[in-house]
Amino acid sequence: MSSRRTSLVLGFLASLAVAGCNIRPLYAPPTADASEEDRTVVEDLASVSVDPIADRRGQMLRNRLSAMLSADDATETQKYHLNIDLNESEESLALRRSGFATRSTLRITAVYRLYDNSTGQPVLAGSANAMSSYDLLDSDFSTLAAINDARARVVDRLAGDLRNRLAVYFASQPPAVVATP
Repeated sequence: MSSRRTSLVLGFLASLAVAGCNIRPLYAPPTADASEEDRTVVEDLASVSVDPIADRRGQMLRNRLSAMLSADDATETQKYHLNIDLNESEESLALRRSGFATRSTLRITAVYRLYDNSTGQPVLAGSANAMSSYDLLDSDFSTLAAINDARARVVDRLAGDLRNRLAVYFASQPPAVVATP
């Protein structure tokens, strides 16, 4: 019983230590006592515009990502723009004895660069990928529907991953220093 009591006390003390560390959720709205210099990740994400991306899958990604980045009350000018290049590949899996595939995996890789509009210089670059599998069916229409559904799932995963990467980048940046006269 004493080891359980010790564990509870240590857990309580650890939670107090974490509570005093100025930790807050990544997408937290500004607090009531926040100063004007304090920015939030949500505001930073809303200041990113997404450049047009080629092809239908690029349009889907741009629309989904733009919706994820924009705040409901975003009135700020765009401070950054995000450039994305996509590469799609498919791999056949689960081959029958006849040599025909019964399952396929769709993978989309996004190479991204975040540019600061004031300097024109890239401030963040990297790549992200997502994949989804689907069945190859006897009906061409059913297979096409499965491919389109897999592509939509991959685009949603990529958009969420890219938003998270941008949020982590903005959260790691030091607060802006405002000169006082």
